[in-house]
Formats: sequence, structure tokens, C-alpha cells
Amino acid sequence: MSNTFLMTYKAGAHWKPLSMQDSLFPEHAAWSRERHAEGVLILAGPLTDAPGAVAIIRAADADEVRGITDQDPVVKAGFFEIDNIRPFKVLVGEPS
Repeated sequence: MSNTFLMTYKAGAHWKPLSMQDSLFPEHAAWSRERHAEGVLILAGPLTDAPGAVAIIRAADADEVRGITDQDPVVKAGFFEIDNIRPFKVLVGEPS
């Protein structure tokens, strides 16, 4: 059974300004596109007021969300870490 989760990333131990992360961005973008094509990553994007990001993910439970996002190249490199994983119910704009 698939559930919907809101996950937030925060700056990790190896956070650097975006210009220092450019070498990882293509790998992170490819990883994100693959998860989106699989129907796992519904939407994602950076915060505009602080280091971090938000993602909407489909998974069985929070442990699966963590297992998926732990494979993100920017998480593996320590630029970001998982801040919070919260289940929620979509009432408007149900993703297909």
C-alpha cells in the first residue's frame, strides 16, 4: 500500500553554498528524475528562504521514505540531511 509523505531536508554537516554543490547537481537531478518517473517522487524543490528543500513522496511508511532519500547523492555527500518525514492525506490536487 502506498501512502503520501511530506519530507523536508535541512543543511547537512557538509553544507556549502550552491556554487560549491554544482558538481553534484547533475547527479542529484538525475536521481530525482528517476524517482519521479517511478512515481515515487511526486514533486520536490528547494526552499527559497533557507538552505533546505521539500519533497512529496509515495511510500509504504516513513522507513521506506528514509531508505529512498538516503540514496539521494546530496544526502549521501552530507550536503543535506532529512529533517522531518510526515504522513499526510491529499484532499485537493490528488497526484495521478
